[in-house]
Amino acid sequence: MKGIVDGSKNPGDLVNYILADGRVVPKGGIRLNFATNHDKNAWEATAGEQLGRGLEAFTVLTFTLPGVPLIYNGQEAGLDKRLNFFARDPIVWRKDAMAGLYRDLAQLRREN
Repeated sequence: MKGIVDGSKNPGDLVNYILADGRVVPKGGIRLNFATNHDKNAWEATAGEQLGRGLEAFTVLTFTLPGVPLIYNGQEAGLDKRLNFFARDPIVWRKDAMAGLYRDLAQLRREN
């Protein structure tokens, strides 16, 4: 996903990755899907820094691919800072557009 955003990959590369990955998941196994996670946030960049304008689209993708979506601490509250990996780093809960997107995507998964 990050490669698509930075231009080093194209959407076809992502499709090929998803298809290949689907062949290695053991029967009965469930893939955990994420656009970013707490490790990437702490060591590389926030979700917004990594995925920019693609953040919402890639979030939708993680909810609609086979598997289970991962939401890490604060994503649904618009976390816009890098987490302090080795110390307590409380979530600042606030209204954010991403919260509505996550709510709608969770409802879509439950109902379909």
